[in-house]
Amino acid sequence: MDRYLGTWFEICRLPLKWEDEHASDITATYSLDPDGLIKVDNRCIDGGGKPVQAIGQAFPTDAGNARLKVSFLPQYLRWLPFTKGDYWVMRISPDYTVALVGTPDRSNLWLLSRTPQLPGEVCEDYLSSARAEGFDLAALITPLQSGNIVSDTEIAAAQADSRCLLERSPPPFRNESGTRALRFTAIRRTDADNVGQARCAVAHGTICVT
Repeated sequence: MDRYLGTWFEICRLPLKWEDEHASDITATYSLDPDGLIKVDNRCIDGGGKPVQAIGQAFPTDAGNARLKVSFLPQYLRWLPFTKGDYWVMRISPDYTVALVGTPDRSNLWLLSRTPQLPGEVCEDYLSSARAEGFDLAALITPLQSGNIVSDTEIAAAQADSRCLLERSPPPFRNESGTRALRFTAIRRTDADNVGQARCAVAHGTICVT
């Protein structure tokens, strides 16, 4: 597993309903946590030009470390078995610079590389392996890769500029129609330049709950 650790660039993938199809500079970095589990750090620039990060955790499920279970849910939910997705390394180059990863139901597929671009013939060779395994590649997405790896500084700045605080009132109340509801206050920073004197937009409202 040690040779698989480090940063990979996403060359292409099948669509994911939770992933921005217009995202660019997509990378996945794998490292070992002190407890021996694998930390997954996914980064990209979303379709609106904003740096985005998703932190997950993975662990191998076979002796060869080619099959992993991965979860991007909060730590307190990761113990639930249905919160983890399959991540199978289907093919990898001898020097661990190109990897084809998929899921057993053939709904998800990623072609990863240690470099931002791959020669066309290498891509086709690996995608041919996916087709041979029954993957339908008609909807394949090839994201733009500039070679940039989204930095910690970019992530921190993006999180600071878009931080939104949602404060809920004590227990839900019944509104005029008898529906259970919550009152909330949402605070969003509106300035992107002056951290010392942050300006905020504040919204108050009520949402219905079930």
